[in-house]
Amino acid sequence: MFRLNKFAFLFAVCAGFSVAAVNYPYPQQKPYGNGTINTTAANASTNLKSKFTSFLSSHYEEQTVNGKQLARIKFDSETQTVSEGIGYGMIMMVYFSDNATSYQNHFDKLWAYYNNFLNTNSLMHWKINGFSNVAEQNAATDAEFDVALALAMAHYQFGDQKYLNDAKSLIAKIRQHEISTNNLHKPGDVWDLKRNPSYVSPAAFEIFREIETDYATKWEQVISANYTLLKNNQGKSSVGLPSDWCNDDGSVNGANEFGYDASRAPWRWAWANAWYGHADAKTLLGNLVSWVNNQTPANVRGPIQLNGTFSGYNNSTFVGPLTNVLSYGSTYQSKMNDYWNALISINDNAYFSKAMQIITGLLATGNMPNLKALAAGGSPNSSSSSLRSSSSGAGVSTLIADFEGWGTDPEEPRYNYSRLGTPFYVYKVDNATIANPFQSGSTTDYEAVTQSGDTHGRVAWLKEGFNIGTKASDGNTNGAVVIGLNVNMGSLTGCTAFEYDYKGPAHLFFPNQRTHDGDSTTGGTKGDWNQPHGDDYLTNASSSWKTVRISVPGDLVASWGTTSTWVGANDIHKLTWEIKATSASSTANSTQSLMIDNIKCIGTNLSLPTPPSAGSRSSSSSSSSIRSSSSNRSSSSSVARSSSSSYRSSSGTASIALKIPAANEMLLVKNGVSLQVTINATLEVFGLNGNSVRKLDFASGTWSVQLSDLPKGLYIVKVSFGSEKKILRVPVN
Repeated sequence: MFRLNKFAFLFAVCAGFSVAAVNYPYPQQKPYGNGTINTTAANASTNLKSKFTSFLSSHYEEQTVNGKQLARIKFDSETQTVSEGIGYGMIMMVYFSDNATSYQNHFDKLWAYYNNFLNTNSLMHWKINGFSNVAEQNAATDAEFDVALALAMAHYQFGDQKYLNDAKSLIAKIRQHEISTNNLHKPGDVWDLKRNPSYVSPAAFEIFREIETDYATKWEQVISANYTLLKNNQGKSSVGLPSDWCNDDGSVNGANEFGYDASRAPWRWAWANAWYGHADAKTLLGNLVSWVNNQTPANVRGPIQLNGTFSGYNNSTFVGPLTNVLSYGSTYQSKMNDYWNALISINDNAYFSKAMQIITGLLATGNMPNLKALAAGGSPNSSSSSLRSSSSGAGVSTLIADFEGWGTDPEEPRYNYSRLGTPFYVYKVDNATIANPFQSGSTTDYEAVTQSGDTHGRVAWLKEGFNIGTKASDGNTNGAVVIGLNVNMGSLTGCTAFEYDYKGPAHLFFPNQRTHDGDSTTGGTKGDWNQPHGDDYLTNASSSWKTVRISVPGDLVASWGTTSTWVGANDIHKLTWEIKATSASSTANSTQSLMIDNIKCIGTNLSLPTPPSAGSRSSSSSSSSIRSSSSNRSSSSSVARSSSSSYRSSSGTASIALKIPAANEMLLVKNGVSLQVTINATLEVFGLNGNSVRKLDFASGTWSVQLSDLPKGLYIVKVSFGSEKKILRVPVN
């Protein structure tokens, strides 16, 4: 909706609270990865929660209408509510729920309000008079994007399938009524005259793509088209700001300013970068971050002209999203803290500014993680199950491999095993070439053996990538390189689909099956292996991390070319990812890099072996470290020692060095470790699910590292002193 000014009156209301278990209680304070940072200001989460409870008291109102319990968020004109406010409110209720207070009832009442005022497309009219009647007809698209995203996250937070079902239904309506034929967003379901850059929500589109698997390609096209729009529009500003409204080519349509509409766009860019590491989001932020870094937050006033000239008011509407821009990278940590301190000190009364303070604050403090991704990798809340409903609603998902510290020896990258207890390897066929993933010209980081004329090797840290080359050996056969995972026959029984994340070239995924020479239902000797028709299992190239889900069973092709039938998932003996040469007649190498992570079985709870113990011992045989679950990750800069400073990362604090020790050592202390460091060192903390939760860099000295701010449980702490490493299991009570 178009905005001119923001005003609201303070109106107190009593809101009932409920106590129920939630899966991801506030505060999460998660590092998002992808090179991003969060504010490290003291008491950030506590102060933000205080702003949220104030917002509840002034802008959240409940009422029973025709026997239905509804709740609304008061607009600038407090007798009215806009659909975007319902979306913001639902997001807040998901992320501010904790073990003492669940806001699930608040969430349900806001969702009921949305459904009480639907138009003919079953989308909420954008402006409503209180709890009574429609003030302005038909939908505003940004509301649907946020409401659908909130429903998806509610599924993982509150653990109820109904939210995912509702999300799927709403996403389908968005696709049908709020996406234009050219894949750009429509500003509403019944009008399509111009575009609003602040409506574009790439992180939500990614969630929609993962949920609406039958329309995954469509959502990829939507993401691509709208990023093009955003980049073209940003190009109209000399400092990198978007405009309130624009045309399809990105040219400004309306005021030449970054106003109350456009203000939300940088929040959405930073959100997409934090959750998915989109290269386009990174580009948009990178084009703006230098200008933001050069401003004093107290002087930020909007609307802001596209040449960077300030006007108007210093409020959360503008300070909040610019705070999110600084999440771009660790270079801006100090400035981000300055912006955060300015943002949290603002006492807005207007609905929109208060809402912006809270939703941008959630992202800036690490309290707005992708709950779907957390659920796939295991819960950070020790009371929650590590296996949750899959995004398709078909049973559960079991993590098969995430390439983070699982194996007979977590310190040895060449012993890289899946969670099934079986190894990964890589092999080449038809004179293809494999470039070593770690050391050019060396084979020290994977085991090379000869098998049936092809070279095989176990691959470590597939997610971190390795270069491969493919070469056609003749005019009839393509060269190919294959990543394989051998599995024990019967270990994948019950898997109806496989899901994995990837970044890199187009490739084929095959669940390979041993067939029976005799009757497929009664048994017999298992003979040659079959695999699905390749074209049906081809994934497109992607420069950013994507999630793909492959359903099985399907038609199979035997190795000798005859069509066979699927015997069952219990007969799968291998999972493979194959990259072929670009042309059968080509003789040139095509060097490519494929990264894979978070491989899951969908449809059943697999029986997994007990993971190996990571003991406390040093090793110098490998330079590889346990790696984060994110595709990219910011690392803290080395510590500059002084007599009065302390080192603080985005997620923890270590005290100043007391002395220069004689040797490198890590010792267990209560709720943490003590380090003696003679050279620069890196410490990383992992949950038992293998996810990295903290990374710190240290200069030489003696350091105390406390983990007492983390949830109770057992953690794996690894410190690298150059090529030397030590690992400890650290309980946090």
